[in-house]
Amino acid sequence: MSVVAGYVRLWALAQLVEWNYGSLSAHRPLDAAQLLLCALAALQPRRASLAAAAHLLRIANLPSRVPRAWDSEYFAALTDAAALLAVVRADAPHALRQAARHFRAQLCVFYLAAGLWKLNSAFLEPRYSCASVYLVQLVDAYLPAELGRAAAPLAARLAPALTLGGEVSIGAAFALAPRLAIVLGLLLHAGIALTPPPNNIAPFGIVCAVRYYWLVAEGGRQAWGELIGPWGAAHVACGAALLGATRAAGVGVASVQSGAAQLADWPVGVYGVLASFVARAALLQRRPTRLPAPPGGLRSRGVHALCGAAYAVLCVAMVAYSFGTIVLGALDVSSPNMFSNLRMAGGSNHLLWPTGLLQQWHADAGRSSFFSGGVVRVEACNSTSINALFPGELTSILTPGVREMLRASGHPGRFWNSAVANVIGPAVMPPRGAAPFTKYTLPMSELRRLLHETRGEREAFTLVYTQIGTRGDERWRREAGGKTVEVLHDGQGGRRCSVLSGGHGACDVRELEVHPEEMDALSWLGWHTMLWNSYPIVGADDVELHCYGS
Repeated sequence: MSVVAGYVRLWALAQLVEWNYGSLSAHRPLDAAQLLLCALAALQPRRASLAAAAHLLRIANLPSRVPRAWDSEYFAALTDAAALLAVVRADAPHALRQAARHFRAQLCVFYLAAGLWKLNSAFLEPRYSCASVYLVQLVDAYLPAELGRAAAPLAARLAPALTLGGEVSIGAAFALAPRLAIVLGLLLHAGIALTPPPNNIAPFGIVCAVRYYWLVAEGGRQAWGELIGPWGAAHVACGAALLGATRAAGVGVASVQSGAAQLADWPVGVYGVLASFVARAALLQRRPTRLPAPPGGLRSRGVHALCGAAYAVLCVAMVAYSFGTIVLGALDVSSPNMFSNLRMAGGSNHLLWPTGLLQQWHADAGRSSFFSGGVVRVEACNSTSINALFPGELTSILTPGVREMLRASGHPGRFWNSAVANVIGPAVMPPRGAAPFTKYTLPMSELRRLLHETRGEREAFTLVYTQIGTRGDERWRREAGGKTVEVLHDGQGGRRCSVLSGGHGACDVRELEVHPEEMDALSWLGWHTMLWNSYPIVGADDVELHCYGS
């Protein structure tokens, strides 16, 4: 099997897993067409036209998903575009060297971004960090009870530094020592796959591991030839071991982020098989892929240069996606700031870089800009549909042992992820019961979107919010005054608002509406692509932003 055919088969099989399990589980006509093309590509990986069509359709899936798309979907689309160039030029061996070099650059940028955005004051503080929740979950699931309780405080303290250092190291290793990067990356994603719900995200590991293949393509070709035999059995055994570990620990239930939380977490097993296969390919790849130099013909040199320019554009796009969108505040839920505690709205908590600049620059632009209005604190809401989306508390999914260990480590033992409800749907969220309302902050633009999308709701409700400005600290988020507005929705399409305090004159309900016809190009793009996390307000003495998931 050729290098490109090996990748196409691996990629197509991974797409079948995602279609049945992940973000494509809604089974739209576009998804059904993709399923068919991927199945055919897996059966006939040497058919370049078939593989190219499957890649094009997968890339086209992203625009149909935004703004409700995960960061892994953007990453997949950018890397699939790079793979598409290699697939259509599979008959030109030198093109594979170009592709491998570009994939190294893309992986380097993506992992560096995931790590470096965690270099913020909230993530580095164990009391608030998402990393503490992850590592304590692993301790609770896989260590004996007494040992786990003893180890939990140390695990919580070390988790932020270990996570940040690990992701940055993987990114750097892709530039300097790609085989080492693959090993470290596979270990990282194995840990994520083994994490108990709601943070077990094995499908993300599958997406990433498939892209590693380009860096060990020659070894991968040999690994395909070994599948019928002991090595094939070893790969299956690795997958069974990972899946068995989750089942033995009693945590082998699908993540709410999959949209199939009632099912067994079988993608853990798929990831185990894939990780073992890619690790074997890395072992067989004893030296860099030996491929011919670019050809000397004028036409061939021109095609080679054109593809090089296309790869350069894709690399710039990865940098812009991984860093630029976060600095500007053009993406939040879909950006690679996953589980970073990064404050995107209300002033940056990053130690080096600003965030959310568009919201700050356009704060006073009024209805002329979708980004206007600054930050709002939602004080109260009795809407069932809105409360199912924000602030997205998932604490009840954590085991009692995890909550106890977190509290013993100084953490409040609570966990939120509003992105799950907004991307997958509120049906996967645990019931709120009689829990008291948790205040939270959002950009005004996200509140406008929320009210726009609930206009057709048949439910009458009241929502109260306060506009608190553009930037500040945690005390500012909790206590800052401003214009407090009550919005009343009558359940029949009618809506009115009134100023309760902090402002003069009547409330103009048009300020709460989205007017696409009045938007400039930037606002129109933001309206169609942006989806924001909510930031819960937890303790009365908190000095940093609590983990909000994503």
